[in-house]
Amino acid sequence: MQQPGRRVRGLCLSLAALWSLLGTAACAVVFVTSAIPAPFPDGRQIPFWLDIATLLLACCMLPACTLIPVPLLVAGRRCVRLTARAGSRWAAAWTGAASAGIAVETLFLVRFIGLIRAFGSGFPNLPEPSWNALDFSIAFMIAGGAMMVVLFGATRSSPTRPTPTS
Repeated sequence: MQQPGRRVRGLCLSLAALWSLLGTAACAVVFVTSAIPAPFPDGRQIPFWLDIATLLLACCMLPACTLIPVPLLVAGRRCVRLTARAGSRWAAAWTGAASAGIAVETLFLVRFIGLIRAFGSGFPNLPEPSWNALDFSIAFMIAGGAMMVVLFGATRSSPTRPTPTS
């Protein structure tokens, strides 16, 4: 017998992993790029492969990070409701994990818009690494991991889950 919400859980896990990995990878690449020494007045000499990786991740991340959260939140709530025991605290845990994801996403987008504005007004080639990018990379990883832990935990507490017999 198939567990209720198994398909929904698979979708949620896939969306959470995709969102988390794209955010983590894009921010990590920005951090690596910013860590390249920037001798004045020439600026950074960024390797071509790193430029391409940044461009590809940006093209994937921006649409995905604006489109994935809504279906993820709705499907995650449904998954937790279908799989967790009635009265369990998994729904509250999902709300907390999803809220952390929304907070990371919002702060990232605000910071990104600020970066675009600064770039339009002659953005300086900063001599120090972008520690914010490293912070966001870690935050995407933690928020995505928290979502996956909640989804797995809710499934493990499912009343329809077969119990092992000795």
